[in-house]
Order: sequence, then C-alpha cells, then structure tokens
Amino acid sequence: MNKTFDKQKKSCTRCGTCCSGSSPTLHKKDAGLILDGLIRKSAIYTIRIGELIWNPIKEKLELATNEILKIKEAPDGGCVYYDKDQKACLIYAYKPIQCARLKCWDHEDFIKTYNTPMTTRKELVKDKILLKLIDEHEDRCNYNNLDNSLKQIEKYGEEPVKKILDSIKFDYYFRPFIAEKMAIDSKEIDFYFGRSLIETIHMYDLQVTQDNQGFFLLSPLPSNQDI
Repeated sequence: MNKTFDKQKKSCTRCGTCCSGSSPTLHKKDAGLILDGLIRKSAIYTIRIGELIWNPIKEKLELATNEILKIKEAPDGGCVYYDKDQKACLIYAYKPIQCARLKCWDHEDFIKTYNTPMTTRKELVKDKILLKLIDEHEDRCNYNNLDNSLKQIEKYGEEPVKKILDSIKFDYYFRPFIAEKMAIDSKEIDFYFGRSLIETIHMYDLQVTQDNQGFFLLSPLPSNQDI
C-alpha cells in the first residue's frame, strides 16, 4: 500500500498508478456486476484456499485462508480493464467496490472495504453440474493435499511425488475436457477452477515439465526464474 500512497494529492488525477500496478479482488457487493455480465467471467480468476497470495494490507505474501475472486492482470501488469494509452478504466461506470474506495492519498476506505466479505464461485454459479465439477476439482486438486504430499517426499520418496503428479495431470486434462463438454469459453476456466497447478506449483519452488513421450516431471524451479 505504501507504494501508491501520496499524501500530497486530494483527488484522483488519473495518473494510472493504482490500475497499472495491480487488479482488484471482488466482494459480495460486486456479485451483481458478474451475474449481469458487466464484469465477464473470462476476466476473472479464482484464488483457491491454500494458494500463495500478496496481501496488500499487510504488504507480504501469505496463504489464502478463503476463496478470492480477482480480476486478471495484463501480461505487462495492471488490470485487464485498464486502458494504458487512454489512462482510463474500461468499466468505470460499474467498477468494483475496491476500485471505488481506493484513494492513493487516503487508504482508510480501501482497508475497510478489503476486510468486508468477498464473493465466491458458489454465489455466482447457478448450474448444479458445474458446482459438482468445482467440488470434484477441489477434492482432487486442493492445496492442502499438495502441501502434505510435499512434506512427505523426504521420508517416503516416489509415492508422494506420484500423488502430486496425479493431481497435476488431472487438473491439466480436466480443464479442456470440461470446457468442451460444458460448452464453456476456455477463457472462463480460470474462474471456475482457479489457475492451473502447472502455474501455481511455482509457489513451492517447483516446476512441471513434459518429456518427449509426454510424461510429467517434477523438478526444482531454476533460481533465476520468476515465480
């Protein structure tokens, strides 16, 4: 938070610091924007319980203790709904409550908002089949099981590694299969099932690669690679 604090300001000057630095998480008060399609599911990803996240209030990395929906960020950083050329929000008329309350000269309203309940997938997904698929994915790919398996590697060797790779493979093949069978836009998959385990396994300083025969391999993340 300190990086965007500017006590010299008294109002927004559209400098773009807030929007180009990150993207908002979504609260219960934002649920209607998603249900009405004003904020697209393709522009949202789910942070699942146990995933490593940046807490902007405490200014440190920590494990998520609750599910969080977050607007995606552009490849070069910043909210996907921020037009850097025009220095303008593409959804300004119906922006999320975090954005409405964020003032770079006074963080009090933002902090109060951040600590209010966030919306979840189960509040937004009405299809019962999809809800069951979300539960199945959580059962097979949850971070608690991954964490436990990682802690067992030193003692038990290959067996916990196999469990980890089984979860990663399930996640890898599950996503395109469900997108096709349920006629879901592939860009919405990160909303329904969170980011892929191949991506988030980096939080354990590990990476997954495939050999020439398509077998998944688990190895340490190179020290010079970004997490």
